[in-house]
Amino acid sequence: MNFATLALFLPACFALNMAPGPNNLLSISNATRYGYRTSCMAGIGRLLAFAVMIALASAGLAVVLQTSELIFYGIKLVGAAYLFYLGKL
Repeated sequence: MNFATLALFLPACFALNMAPGPNNLLSISNATRYGYRTSCMAGIGRLLAFAVMIALASAGLAVVLQTSELIFYGIKLVGAAYLFYLGKL
């Protein structure tokens, strides 16, 4: 990936990660239930997870997922399980 593409890719990933979604709702839930410190620690964990996802995406994981239907299905199952977990909190 050249620098120009990366310069467009990273801000787009940042903007998508800041959009309201289940992670932001989890952060609000953590803050109201457990306090500011726990919410910040969970936020740092999500930030690290997003950094890993961005690194994998920029490294070409999308090509692997497009060629392997089984791996893609497994990742979808893990994502669905995560959303169910968030719903139980």
